[in-house]
Amino acid sequence: MATDNPRQLPEELRHLVHIATAILGDTIRDVEGAAVYRKVESYRRKLKSTRGREKSKNLPAILKQLRRESPALRLHLSRAFSLQLELVNCCEAAYRTWRVQRRPVHDETREKTVINLVLTAHPTEARSLETVRWLNDITAVLLGGLTRQFHFDDVRMRSLVRLLWLRALSKATKPAVTDEADYIFSLALSDDSLNFLLTEHPDFSLRLRTWVGGDKDGHPLIDHRVMRACLQRSRQRILHHLNLRLDRIADDFEGLSHRQRVGLGDVRDMRALRAATSKFSQVEKGDGRRIKQWTERYLKVAKRLDKVMGTHHEHLAILQLLQKFPAIVLPIEMREDSGLVHEALKKKNAAIRQMLGHLARIAGPLEITSYARGFVISHCESGADLTAACDLIKLATGASNLPAIPLFETSEALRGGRDILKAWLSERKNLSLVKKNWRGRFEIMLGYSDSAKQVGVLSSRYLLSKTMVELEQTIKARKLLPIFFHGSGGSVDRGGGSLKEQIQWWADAAVATPKMTVQGEMIQRWFANPEILNSQCSHLADEVRARREGHHEPKRSGALEKFAGLQELAYRELTGDGGRMGQLLGATPYRFLEVLHIGSRPAKRASGEFSLNSLRAIPWVLCWTQTRILWPTWWGLGSAWKLMGATDRQELRRLYRRDPFFSSFLKMLGFTLAKVEMEIWETYFQPEASHRDLSRQIRNELAGARAFLADVTGEDDPLWYRPWLQESIRMRNPHIHILNLLQVLAIEDNDADLMRSTLVGIACGMMTTG
Repeated sequence: MATDNPRQLPEELRHLVHIATAILGDTIRDVEGAAVYRKVESYRRKLKSTRGREKSKNLPAILKQLRRESPALRLHLSRAFSLQLELVNCCEAAYRTWRVQRRPVHDETREKTVINLVLTAHPTEARSLETVRWLNDITAVLLGGLTRQFHFDDVRMRSLVRLLWLRALSKATKPAVTDEADYIFSLALSDDSLNFLLTEHPDFSLRLRTWVGGDKDGHPLIDHRVMRACLQRSRQRILHHLNLRLDRIADDFEGLSHRQRVGLGDVRDMRALRAATSKFSQVEKGDGRRIKQWTERYLKVAKRLDKVMGTHHEHLAILQLLQKFPAIVLPIEMREDSGLVHEALKKKNAAIRQMLGHLARIAGPLEITSYARGFVISHCESGADLTAACDLIKLATGASNLPAIPLFETSEALRGGRDILKAWLSERKNLSLVKKNWRGRFEIMLGYSDSAKQVGVLSSRYLLSKTMVELEQTIKARKLLPIFFHGSGGSVDRGGGSLKEQIQWWADAAVATPKMTVQGEMIQRWFANPEILNSQCSHLADEVRARREGHHEPKRSGALEKFAGLQELAYRELTGDGGRMGQLLGATPYRFLEVLHIGSRPAKRASGEFSLNSLRAIPWVLCWTQTRILWPTWWGLGSAWKLMGATDRQELRRLYRRDPFFSSFLKMLGFTLAKVEMEIWETYFQPEASHRDLSRQIRNELAGARAFLADVTGEDDPLWYRPWLQESIRMRNPHIHILNLLQVLAIEDNDADLMRSTLVGIACGMMTTG
């Protein structure tokens, strides 16, 4: 495949893309033949025209030609452009790493930020371990070339690209929960990642948890057996790493024994400790007792040999490992719906009750929080829901040390959260429970995705910002430490987006100990290699420190309150109209969600015809991201802006310049609008004549949102704050466009194979899956 020559992207990155794309072209020609290669190259040249103003004319012509192609060639085209986009992602990861490596290192002492990341898989990201490994290897080859003046390991690069071509990026079988665990752990618990986690960093300490295996909420496949299997997956990786370090200590001791610095008996003790880890190779009943006994034995030997081991780098790393993973597993976060929590108090065989009981039997004398950090109650809408969770924990585990964490995720729950907590904490027994068993820490999870789906992103964020302050004040009034767990995931439409922009408007307590979900493509981006992980954590720590020093007082604005209210009304008017929503969803992959094998969790909640609550947040975002419309972020903004008077408009312009909340929203809005492709959306939406009125309304609302952004910021470019990103989007777009056109054909022809392939490819290109 020939390559383009974008002018505004770094020369080094352009050269990487040139090399990777050329090798992909050679691979397609070698494996599939010259005829397929010529077809791919022909479409690539035609797609250049879709970057200009002739897009609306050229896209239908390309779609018309694609209709004439055979199903086999369509699949080849989808795979070619999907893999090309994935290779571009590898090039960008290699380039970012190279840039990070060239930056000066600052060693000044700083206050450490404790960063808590809760990892969860996105359906489109649950890839095979081989695919993850090959992509990581390609990134390493590209990075190696950058550090050697573009002298690449050509043989290895070609071999890896061929392997990826021969094995499709999309999966033909539905992933199990353990597949999603394997995907996450292959990145977050690789030896490189564990080395990073166990190294002392000057400005942050990173702690990891995971939803996978503990998130029972609405998941029929999760039970105590699956939970144990997921814990077992992380045990294998962490234990392997521990054993490597124990072997190195024993080897070093053996070398010292020849000079009589340590005795042969000490060497035997270390070898025996290494052999004894086999006793807890399986996560099963009594696991905590075995680990506790082994840890005590190890620390006793280390104390006796302090002169040799006290400063040994492997021993210090093992101490870090035992501190961060005291049960030699990646701790899970558990979750269940509040209604099922009440039921579980009466049913001994309830899945969540069995999971809690099984976990207690595994933990034994070891703290249960070494295996599970908390028990999240979804749809927590009353103090009775929180009490029921506490009662269930005590009933199933025999203790109350596992914190119950209310999840406020709907607009109603967010608005009522303060009253729920105030009433619950006013009871002496509840306050005593928090102080005695939860170490005076009260944790709350804030749901971004459901509230954003319900009222739109602006109203959701505005509600979250107010709720955080109210909850912080309520908890601190009881002399407790508030902890906020942000379920933002990283995707803009889920209410997430740039962590830097989010932190600017968080309450002070949320900034003190940041805890958030990292999901889908964000895991692959964070854990691509230690350099990028260090850069991400350092930037986050810098933002936290800046916020601590600056102290953000949320600004209350009558104009913003009014504007958010008007936006919510317009948003609810659309989502409450079953007919229009049916039309919108009918032009997306929505009806394919249950047959695409894109995740272990059901895409829809049990329901009849469409309702907003029937579709889970991730598939909800996926539908609008795949079709390039992304409307939940911007719908209602244009309508609301037209209804604002001159005085209110001027207040919002001033607010943009002085309020972190509003300015961060506008930047996130700009990023979303830059990715919207109305011509692509209308390709999905076109066949029905009845759709024309709604299509016209969408165009008008989109134009209104763009006008609102330009009017408030004074900027014509939606990415005025990050101009290089506009060029990156422009260069990616044509190769995403053809995948969209192929997806339209997949919908028309009920072609599940082509649908799976295009779904993964579009996600690769958009770099945001939900």
